[in-house]
Amino acid sequence: PRRRVLRRTWTPVRLGSGEGFLVTWHDVTAQRELLREREEQALVDALTGVPNRRAAEAALRTEQERCKRAGTRLCVAMFDIDHFKRVNDEHGHAVGDDVLKAVARALEGEARMTDTVARWGGEEFVAVLSGPIEGARAFCERARAAVERLSVQPVSRLTISAGLAEVAPGE
Repeated sequence: PRRRVLRRTWTPVRLGSGEGFLVTWHDVTAQRELLREREEQALVDALTGVPNRRAAEAALRTEQERCKRAGTRLCVAMFDIDHFKRVNDEHGHAVGDDVLKAVARALEGEARMTDTVARWGGEEFVAVLSGPIEGARAFCERARAAVERLSVQPVSRLTISAGLAEVAPGE
């Protein structure tokens, strides 16, 4: 059965025998689905399917608040696909798009469920990682190795560069 979303409203009415209510039910399923789709579009990168910059910024704010409450640390890693302009220039934008999709999947594949990997813009990705820098460094190394194992024809070799920062409580 299909799930329906209903909105109920009631209006007081005067009846011959006293006070009463007129209750109406409105099916708002289609509107809710459209809203959900639009919210998803606003937070997901259309090309790669990973969260976009707006979603990454929201995840960073959420994680900062969580770390502030718990007194823990978080890390932010930035990734850049090396020589990406050359990929587009030599092989075309369709291959460049394939590279972006493959790198996004590789980065997401190395992340924990509590981490957020997002496309920051162009050929840049960001990861919001809970925990101290040692764990984040291990993630970056796994991500680097995963990207180097990728095979996106006709590109002969893919590599990424990463920058990593640890954010202490209160920073």
